[in-house]
Amino acid sequence: MKNYNRIIYICLILCLGLVSIPLVNAASANDTVAKTNEIIETVVAGKEVVPSRVEKIVGQLLQPVADIFVGNQWLQGIAVICVTFAVASFLSWVIFRLIRTVTRKTSTRFDDTIARLLRPPIYYSLLVTGISTGLTLMPLS
Repeated sequence: MKNYNRIIYICLILCLGLVSIPLVNAASANDTVAKTNEIIETVVAGKEVVPSRVEKIVGQLLQPVADIFVGNQWLQGIAVICVTFAVASFLSWVIFRLIRTVTRKTSTRFDDTIARLLRPPIYYSLLVTGISTGLTLMPLS
């Protein structure tokens, strides 16, 4: 029975990953256009953006790290994939911890089973989305 569950999970992950790839690319393109338009409007209007003291300190501390990542698409992709594992693990742990506390209060075990069965597909769909995003950042062709 466990082998069938794994096969079902893998098929579900592949389907969710293939569906999410165009959505991720479209969302990142829209975000980039929106940020570019915001910068253009700020420059055209002649507004001067004054960073706060904290922003200056954080900027100075993160500038060497940013310089490393700016020109290296491979490093950006690998960083996105690594961060994806951490974020997916943390989010699935928090979300399903909350769901488990709610479902334990009910008298039926059906909802406990549903919550337990939903965790792997959600976790792996988050991973597939992050991995596909990381791979799109890398110059593979």
